[in-house]
Amino acid sequence: MKSFTSLSLALLALLASVSSKNIQGAEKAVNFRHFNGYTGASQTGVHYDFLTYNPDLNLIGLDNQIRSACQTGIWMLYENIDYNYLTSGAVCVQPAVGDCFDLSAACFGTVSSLRYAGSDDGLNDNFYNLYEGVSFQGLEYKGNNTSTDVGSLDEKVSSVILSGTERWTFFTGPGFTGGSVCAIPDDQYIGSDGTILNFGLFETLNELSLFDGGIRSLIKGCFSDTVVSAKAVKAKRADQAAARGL
Repeated sequence: MKSFTSLSLALLALLASVSSKNIQGAEKAVNFRHFNGYTGASQTGVHYDFLTYNPDLNLIGLDNQIRSACQTGIWMLYENIDYNYLTSGAVCVQPAVGDCFDLSAACFGTVSSLRYAGSDDGLNDNFYNLYEGVSFQGLEYKGNNTSTDVGSLDEKVSSVILSGTERWTFFTGPGFTGGSVCAIPDDQYIGSDGTILNFGLFETLNELSLFDGGIRSLIKGCFSDTVVSAKAVKAKRADQAAARGL
């Protein structure tokens, strides 16, 4: 009887393990966003696969160590811990779908925290991330539906990332009052396997024709005469950088 009990327990443990792996596999099929960071260039050295936010890489021994990566999704890499919340610093943003690359000079071996933008449920789901700091730094307010306010970021929003294909209308007042602008996430990244990532990066609210802190409520859909294209903003940003010789 003792032998049968031991065997039963072992069988249950095995079944639980298989079930867990199947569940994990299903989750990865729905949402396969990841960031695989390497300590060496060209995907060499020690590596760690990130599936979620990490506010302090020192806790896993990788502070200022990541030099290359393979990733899927929109990931932001920060020079300081807590996504540059206490101290502003360099930020590197890289949309990708199954690509590998060396980090840019601004973040090569200097990353102390990282996180992604977009929905937890699907890579290209309609979603917004609003950030307290410019260039997607600091605290955030995020969601996938109309909102009469922006929580603790009221009068503090300074940058925005949109995911998916849905347009969003932002208002300068709470409860859909004040001035407004419709933002279109019409930038696109297509992976080698055909996977499409739609997004819009707005590093400052000036890029949305709004004043800093000027997002206090939002509606899913386009309900403003002022319309801003993420693609056009990106092109303008590139022209300005070229003019500065960057």
